[in-house]
Amino acid sequence: MKTDSQKETGMLLEIQRFCLHDGPGIRTTVFFKGCPLRCKWCSNPESQSFRPQLQFVETSCIRCGRCIKACPAGAMRRDPTGKTYHLPEKCGSHFACVAVCPTKALRIAGRRWTVEAAVHEIEKDKVFFREGGGVTFSGGEVLAQIDFAERLAEALHQEGIHITCETTGFSSEESFRRLLRWCDLLYFDVKHWDSRQHLQGTGVEVEKILDHLKLAIDARIPLAVRIPVIPRFNDQPEDQRQFCQLLKKYQIQEVHLLPFHQFGSGKYQQLGLEYEYQHDKSMKKEELEGFAEMLRQEIPKVQIGG
Repeated sequence: MKTDSQKETGMLLEIQRFCLHDGPGIRTTVFFKGCPLRCKWCSNPESQSFRPQLQFVETSCIRCGRCIKACPAGAMRRDPTGKTYHLPEKCGSHFACVAVCPTKALRIAGRRWTVEAAVHEIEKDKVFFREGGGVTFSGGEVLAQIDFAERLAEALHQEGIHITCETTGFSSEESFRRLLRWCDLLYFDVKHWDSRQHLQGTGVEVEKILDHLKLAIDARIPLAVRIPVIPRFNDQPEDQRQFCQLLKKYQIQEVHLLPFHQFGSGKYQQLGLEYEYQHDKSMKKEELEGFAEMLRQEIPKVQIGG
């Protein structure tokens, strides 16, 4: 008989193997699906919704029309030139179109996993964890599915597997305290120092996030603060000075500066979403060297990139 823990399910995007930049060593990354923030530059927009979503890769479409016939909601259409397109607002999540697509131009982002199934998948990589690796919970936002995350973490800890969590820090205090009980290493995002600007760029205010950063510090959880550096949001000299003061106040020991990039831009088109940053150029690491040097005056370990 399965335990309640094994029956617990969570919405995941994928379980990705052999990751080298999501924590120490070789790691398997569990991507949770669903996030309370709406960052305008998000490189994984398919991770925001808590529901499975249809991704339409137009370049793989051969315009056969099978998806149009299969969709009961009329979400798949053809324009006057014969080009197929998708109306996400009409999609009823039947996904009948996916089964009939001969070129896999239609894909489902996200599905439910049991704890048991996730552990079974992760344990295939256990041999790679022996030299300081482990599992990273990423997102989406792990805190938004704390029950599933906690039970998955308990099962992995029973196997002696190290767990890193990447988090926005946005949740109830109770959920965040639960995460601190089993997280071995925390990668904690601080996206802006000003609450009004944070609200404008992400959809939530920053106060609760900073409260939770203080909780993690007081709990002596090993952590690194990650700052995504975004054009027109937090990339000005005044932002750099304010970040320095904030991180000094919290006595942060490690910071990762994450340069803005365009790796996820194509996903917006696949989901039928608009992307506010589509015309912005990716940042080069050299552009953040000045910011990094400023931080190094106060913080022992500063790196550019994850």
